[in-house]
Amino acid sequence: NFDDFVAGWTSGAVAMLATQPLDMAITRLQSGSAAPVKALVESTRSVAVLWRGITPLLLGAPLNNALMFIGYGAGKRAAERDVGNPGSLLPVFVGGCVGGFAQSFVQSPLELLKVRWQLAEGATAPPPLLGELVRRQADGAAGLAARVPPLLHRGLAATLARDVIPHGVWFSSYDWAKSSLCAPASDAISAGAQVAAGAFAATTAWLVGYPADVLKTRCQMEGAPSSLLAAARQLHAESGLAGFYNGLTLKLARAVPMSVIGFFVYEVVYERLGRLRGRGGPPE
Repeated sequence: NFDDFVAGWTSGAVAMLATQPLDMAITRLQSGSAAPVKALVESTRSVAVLWRGITPLLLGAPLNNALMFIGYGAGKRAAERDVGNPGSLLPVFVGGCVGGFAQSFVQSPLELLKVRWQLAEGATAPPPLLGELVRRQADGAAGLAARVPPLLHRGLAATLARDVIPHGVWFSSYDWAKSSLCAPASDAISAGAQVAAGAFAATTAWLVGYPADVLKTRCQMEGAPSSLLAAARQLHAESGLAGFYNGLTLKLARAVPMSVIGFFVYEVVYERLGRLRGRGGPPE
């Protein structure tokens, strides 16, 4: 509904602005070839470079977040209506998966732009970047790659692998932790318990989805294999199984506060919209 959309949009924008510098460091670490962020800051003499790549995400990520929270809200309401199985997490899990699936088709092209921008060396990203990504590949391409511009397909399979099941895990973990931390015989939850639930959900989801996130970066790098399987084989040959979790600590350092901020802002905005409408309380 409209309140899910507005609350999800707002939470996405706030969480993104607060945690983008860590995302810059993670992308360059996952690539296995780019210079560290510290070297880039020193060469450009600007800390603003830490927010490089945020423009496409700010344009689209709040919409992605809104799509995810629409799925979450629908699943939550379905669970509350299931009187024969109170507290079931299955509708929430399915809602999270549906939201993750829907937003992947928006997120993948935006992240391709972001990855190319973040991996560019020097003070600015290459000017012809967008034009290059929207053109069909004339030579040496086959199948889907020959018919569809890279912006619409490169990294999409890895994005779906990262965003469908893990988002179901994320939302159901959050609901489970939140209900576990509620005071007995009460639906009220403290701000501290909300923060703990968001942190638990982010950690659980990324333990499941992080290998696909590394592969997404590798698929979207310039000059790297665009196939998910080819990228996995290359990464395994370079680093073994450990390579699939390269940068996980940094990812959790970003994802936990991002999840906490996202859920907290979502809950606050949703509740205030409800009060403005004279509804109040959690989603129905």
